[in-house]
Amino acid sequence: MIQLVKGTKDIYGAEVKAWQEIEGKMRRICETFGIGEIRTPAFEFTELFARGVGETTDIVQKEMYTFTDDGDRSLTLRPEGTSGAVRAYVEHGMHNHAQPTRLYYIGPMFRYENTQKGRQRQFHQFGIEMLGSYSAAQDAEVISVATALLEELGVEGVELRMNSLGCPECRARYNKTLKEFIGQNLDKLCPTCKERFEKNPLRVLDCKEEGCQQIMANAPSVLDCLDEECTAHFQKVQDILTANGIAFTIDPKIVRGLDYYTRTVFEFVSDGLTVCGGGRYDNLVEEIGGKPTGAVGFGLGIERLIMILEKQHGAITETPERDVYIGSMGEKGLLKAQSLTYELRKAGIQADCDTVERSVKAQMKYANKIGATINLDDITHIEFLDKILDGKFPETMSCRYNPGGYFQLGTSIMDNPGDAKYGMTHDQIIEAFKILKSKGVKHFGIHSFLASNTVSNEYYPTLAKILFELAVELRDKTGADIKFINLSGGVGVAYKPDQTPNDIAVIGAGVHKVYDEILTAAGMGDVAIYTELGRFMLAPYGCVVTKAIHEKHIYKEYIGVDACAVNLMRPAIYGAYHHITVAGKENEPCDHKYDVTGSLCENSDKFAIDRMLPKIDMGDYLIIHDTGAHGYSMGYQYNGKLRSAELLLKEDGSVQMIRRAETPKDYFATFDFCDKLDKLNLN
Repeated sequence: MIQLVKGTKDIYGAEVKAWQEIEGKMRRICETFGIGEIRTPAFEFTELFARGVGETTDIVQKEMYTFTDDGDRSLTLRPEGTSGAVRAYVEHGMHNHAQPTRLYYIGPMFRYENTQKGRQRQFHQFGIEMLGSYSAAQDAEVISVATALLEELGVEGVELRMNSLGCPECRARYNKTLKEFIGQNLDKLCPTCKERFEKNPLRVLDCKEEGCQQIMANAPSVLDCLDEECTAHFQKVQDILTANGIAFTIDPKIVRGLDYYTRTVFEFVSDGLTVCGGGRYDNLVEEIGGKPTGAVGFGLGIERLIMILEKQHGAITETPERDVYIGSMGEKGLLKAQSLTYELRKAGIQADCDTVERSVKAQMKYANKIGATINLDDITHIEFLDKILDGKFPETMSCRYNPGGYFQLGTSIMDNPGDAKYGMTHDQIIEAFKILKSKGVKHFGIHSFLASNTVSNEYYPTLAKILFELAVELRDKTGADIKFINLSGGVGVAYKPDQTPNDIAVIGAGVHKVYDEILTAAGMGDVAIYTELGRFMLAPYGCVVTKAIHEKHIYKEYIGVDACAVNLMRPAIYGAYHHITVAGKENEPCDHKYDVTGSLCENSDKFAIDRMLPKIDMGDYLIIHDTGAHGYSMGYQYNGKLRSAELLLKEDGSVQMIRRAETPKDYFATFDFCDKLDKLNLN
């Protein structure tokens, strides 16, 4: 079997998701700071890194992957990102653009190093380069980017350490002083530091050998060798960071590992590891062939970053994301599931279905493995689920709560939960959480639905208060980690013209208030809140347009229309009110009393009863308002009536058909008791 090359790593599964999230945050931070992306080649001429990184560095001397191509040219896989970015800056004349030039990159780098966790021979680096300014303000801005990024990524215990290497003249003075000190202790240093002493004594300060560190602890400080200008520059960096509220410490031992650094150098350290480092490099642009240009940047190893995040927040686990999983039974069920899944995916919804032709039990197990949240309606479902999943419960589960009795606001009864068949009692949900915890469930959600279509700004905050108090009680009595609370729906729309619509901003503020009063106060301020406001979002934006095709004058006045309960069943089933206007007669007096009826052989098939409307003539169009919810999806077809087409009215006044009218073939599509229907042309 062919295996990975040493020092490389496959990134897949949950880890890929983590990388994508991290890279996404990096890109968003850069956008905030006005930093544009640059993508340079993975290999460059070797000379670029020899001149840029420095011939005396370990990178150039020991760690680069260098090869000769067919043209006898020496090429090197990039060991870091700055040199390539600076080469591009010079080659493409970016100095002619508005300055400073702000660039970032994300990509693989290559170094032949001793492999260890967080350090591979192929590693990935994120870097920022800002070119075109000598000002200390640019140093501070780059450090601010790194600070904002590490905060956004959630890296804990970060310490910013800074130093200044001064200008080349300051550095030369310090090299002389440092060399004199090292020379007195040379015999006590490790072999590597003895070699560095001759080539680049600053690198001795960077040695990780304990013996060398003890000796160098007494080394002279580079800060004592800075001239007035370099001292003022470094002080200004500190002043700006202080003004920005960014804490730091001064560490004269920080020199960084690359020769091109001048003046400010810095490192961000967490858990004893350098997670990010950089500094100013004012001579690099000229060294590569450009004009003298001030520049500053930093680099961050993504592997090292992920290692630190895993140590602080736990290992990355596989949590595939799906919005919908569609189970199926039988051949025709599979075909339908495939079709629905395809349509959902085209609409941008993360959907999945069975493609292995599993049993129903196996499909439930699969849904569990891909992270589907199971919401239990009854405590007896635990035993059922235990059998289905062979005792392997998901880490996150939810339970539905029914408080019983009547739900009321003040003296107004909104609904009767105690008469509903859904959810667990108060004692049952406590017991359910205890049982589920014993079976390995780690995180919990709560769901409830107490009333429907409430036109009251007080409903949702009142419901929220009940569930928030329950969440605190469940945590205290069971030790459960409550991750989310689903407030469900119930926020209605003003179907009647004289009703005052809900104010969603007021509702939101009310929920926020009780959240802070109950959850935040109880130390549960990280609980997520879900809602299901389908009616509120959809109902006002749909209507049924129907034509008056018949009238009847008996004991009552009837207007028959070409729509029916198949198109809108709420009035027939629930006695629901939908406002009706007659097109072109909106301003005429409503001085005629009608029952507006559908075309079904059902006395309940009525859109309005004893409704005062303008005089209706045959051929008039009636507009039945606020039908965007519970319309087409609820239509019943036991009597064989086919559903109509649906049209979308666009902002520019054009109309698009978004759902075709049903045909007899659609109605009979699921019949399979004989083959005679196949011979019929039902289109």
